[in-house]
Amino acid sequence: MKEIILNETEKQVLMRLQSMSHLCLYGAGSTAKRLLEFCLYYRIEIEMLIVSERNNNPMDICGIPVHVRDEIPPDIAKTLNVVPALKGKTIQWVEFFQNHPFNLVCFLPFRFMDSLENLDFFHRFELSGKKGYESSDYWVDMDFPYAEPRQFSVVSKETGKTEARLCVDLDLGNIWQIYGLLKNGELNKMFSNFNHVPYEGKRGISDDNITRTDIYLITTQNDNLNPYSEDALHYHPLQVGAVFADSRKDCMQDDSGDNISNKNKDYSECTGLYWIWKNTRGQKYVGLEHYRRRMGLDDTSVSYIEKNDIDFVVALPQFTSKIAKDFFMTYLSNFDWKIFRDVTISEYPDIKKTFEMYENGHFYLPCNVGLWKREWFDRYCEFAFKIANRLDTLYHDQRIVREDRYMGYIFENLHTLFSMFHKDDLRIAFADIEFVFI
Repeated sequence: MKEIILNETEKQVLMRLQSMSHLCLYGAGSTAKRLLEFCLYYRIEIEMLIVSERNNNPMDICGIPVHVRDEIPPDIAKTLNVVPALKGKTIQWVEFFQNHPFNLVCFLPFRFMDSLENLDFFHRFELSGKKGYESSDYWVDMDFPYAEPRQFSVVSKETGKTEARLCVDLDLGNIWQIYGLLKNGELNKMFSNFNHVPYEGKRGISDDNITRTDIYLITTQNDNLNPYSEDALHYHPLQVGAVFADSRKDCMQDDSGDNISNKNKDYSECTGLYWIWKNTRGQKYVGLEHYRRRMGLDDTSVSYIEKNDIDFVVALPQFTSKIAKDFFMTYLSNFDWKIFRDVTISEYPDIKKTFEMYENGHFYLPCNVGLWKREWFDRYCEFAFKIANRLDTLYHDQRIVREDRYMGYIFENLHTLFSMFHKDDLRIAFADIEFVFI
């Protein structure tokens, strides 16, 4: 079994589990099996697994008995310390455990459970019979140090470089699907070339380069980012949704100058994008990142970008097993997508073939982050906000208030479409995303 490298919070959880007597897991599905395997590995004694009904649940798992909740004698139940091992987050199960008969019900942090899910993914690869997670051309890097839980890199064996990102929610069939798409040149069809920005892991840009490059770091009143922390060295923090904020940080605000701060509940980080477009000038390169999602950029990156005259740096493409249109139906309605498609093609008729290729493809550029040459930044914003304004106006005219971040998801699609449409005009380079936990 591959050992999980635990962070400090998870180590504390482990210590707590090790100290608990009469410990039981509630559940007998895949989540419970992962947690049981973890407990057995760390020699944590599990008294029993508990289920709500017998149905098709086994009588035991790994030799640990499985008992039905209502069949446990009350005098025994009240001695048991129970850890829910059920699919979903705590909020989905709190009501279920109201008036429970046990001594204690202890939920585990969701990131701890994500670590176990990563472990299960690794084992499913090992059991696939295809040399684990490798093909002849690609392999999956499950140990990228800045990855968000359940996010992994697909690495080319030929170049040793990451070509796309994927989510652990996929099954093994999807892994071979992405391998096939990459081998058949799917990304080259979308973006023409595939340059990687070098990065030495030294987050921040020095004084020598900051006069040529401005990167705006989106923050809100709700996150814990210190605008002038070491992690944000020479980035320019920009608080979005400032017009609604009860507290203001000591940094730039998106409700000054020409702004759409009052649309933040729909546009999310893109009210910051608008503010940068309308209220800054003169940079050679201008970028946008989030307080928690940042591209891997440092002095080495900037030197490469300038030396190779790169026009546009974007996040590594994200793979989805569904086609892009169906994937975004998780966040948008069919009506949203129809009017988005109709308005985009109405404003830019030549983009129709690109749109069709994109919505039926399996990759998109995530997170609305990027670094542009200023002239290309202005062109992108003119393109994106022209379409967004028409969509915004349509809902406004129908007297519909959304406030569900729908426009932020639209912008992820616009970002990808613009990059694909101008693939023969742009020198595009790709950078990995660092998911910063603060």
